[in-house]
Amino acid sequence: MKITSRHLKIFLAITVFLNFILGYKVVKAKYFRYVPDITYDRKNLFEHLKMDSSCIVFIGNSLTNQFELTELFRNVKIRNRGINGDNSVGIFDRLQDLIQSQPKKIFIESGINDVLQGAGKEKILDECKKILDKLQLSCKTSKIYVQSILPVYKKGLAIKNLPVKNETIKEINKNLQMYCNDHGITFINLYDKFELNGQMNPKYCIADGLHISAEGYIYLTKLLEPYVNE
Repeated sequence: MKITSRHLKIFLAITVFLNFILGYKVVKAKYFRYVPDITYDRKNLFEHLKMDSSCIVFIGNSLTNQFELTELFRNVKIRNRGINGDNSVGIFDRLQDLIQSQPKKIFIESGINDVLQGAGKEKILDECKKILDKLQLSCKTSKIYVQSILPVYKKGLAIKNLPVKNETIKEINKNLQMYCNDHGITFINLYDKFELNGQMNPKYCIADGLHISAEGYIYLTKLLEPYVNE
C-alpha cells in the first residue's frame, strides 16, 4: 500500500486527538479527583449522618467538599455535603436528606461541572431552577443561599485545553441571579470577588485553574461569613 500525504495527515490528526484525550485524562485524574467508588461511598455516608433544623448545610461539588467549613467558620453546626465531580443533576437527586432534616440554612454551590461537561446555558439554568423549586417547596423554614459559579483561570492545567468561557459563566450567573431575585432567594455574587482581568485571580486557585487555593478558601470564608452568621 502506497503511503500518500493524505494518509500522513490522517495519521497525524488521529495522533494529536489521542494525545489530547490521554492528556486530558491525566490532568483530570490529577486535579479533578473524581473517583466513582469514593464519590458514591461519600453519598452513602451522608445517609448515615444526622442533621436537624439547627444545622447549616453546604451542598455542592468538589469546591464544597474541600472547604473545611466547621473549622474555618468555627461553627460545629455546619454540615459539609460536597461531593467531588457532582453536577446539578446529582445535587438534585440527593436533596432528600435536606428535606428530611429541614436545616436552618442551605448554601448551594453548583454549575461549574455542568459547564465543564458541555451542558448548555439553558440546561444548566433549568437544572438549578429544579433544585431551588424543590427546596422552596419542601423546606419552607430554611433560608436558601445560592453561590454564583466562580470564574476559571484559563492558563490552568485542567482548563487550558477545554472550551470553557468565563463569559458563559457570567451569563449563567446573571440569569440565575435574576431568578433568585424574583423568588426571594439570596444570591451571593462571588464571581466578581474572585475575578481578575476576566478570569479567576490566580492567587485564589491552584495550578489546575479551577479548584480553590488555601488563600482562596480563607477569602471565601470572609465573604460568606456575614451570611452564615446573620
